[in-house]
Amino acid sequence: AITRIDYDHTEILGKTLSLIAREKAGILKKDVPCVLAPQPPEALRAIRVSARKAGAPLLPSRNYPGPLALRGVHQHENAGVALGILKALALPLSAKKARRALARVTLPARIQILGRRPPFVVDGAHNPLAMRVLIRTLREEFPGRKWTVILGTPSDKDLDGMLRALKPIVSRMIAVGYANPRARDPRDIVQVARRLGMEAEAAPSVRQALAKARGPVCVTGSLWLAGEALKVAQSTRLPTPPARSARRRTRRAGRG
Repeated sequence: AITRIDYDHTEILGKTLSLIAREKAGILKKDVPCVLAPQPPEALRAIRVSARKAGAPLLPSRNYPGPLALRGVHQHENAGVALGILKALALPLSAKKARRALARVTLPARIQILGRRPPFVVDGAHNPLAMRVLIRTLREEFPGRKWTVILGTPSDKDLDGMLRALKPIVSRMIAVGYANPRARDPRDIVQVARRLGMEAEAAPSVRQALAKARGPVCVTGSLWLAGEALKVAQSTRLPTPPARSARRRTRRAGRG
């Protein structure tokens, strides 16, 4: 399967959606079906060319229209890809069982709400598209709120694009590193954030950043960082929200 393509790993995959899509399409193999999420036109053209050359059938997926436990309208797109894979594999999953599973599924560090008073959200978004989806969901869940954003990113990500996406909801930015050699220097994040007009400072760790944070808090920028934040939350026994019933959302958006 190929989920929605956006600018990511550009130093390796290329600077355009066409180049990135061509690299992603390297998984295509002769006579092996590929479930394909909705794509930007430039990416879709490149994937179709690669599929013809490889002799791989493309199976476009459709957004799942039913209720989902996962937050964010983009998850309807992801669920559609997952169901498309099951269909391509001819696995015996009834519509009833699929609905039940998707209404209960959990996925840590994907717009995971750990507290509501004040809001505390952990998300592994690490590119501009994912940030836009995160912001849309935060606005739906917590209308009108401004956020202290604790941000740490890998050094090969589009930092400028992520910060520009985040700017409308940020009251304060706290940059952190995390235990991975690819982590970006927090001072670089502070420098770019201030250039874009945001209040920003660095903290030695996510634990210390959380101690400084006030009001609604969102930890994002890396799944590694999200994992550290979840460990801190667990060790400090932060309150967790009650189980969330699935809500019906059918608008289109995308994030892998």
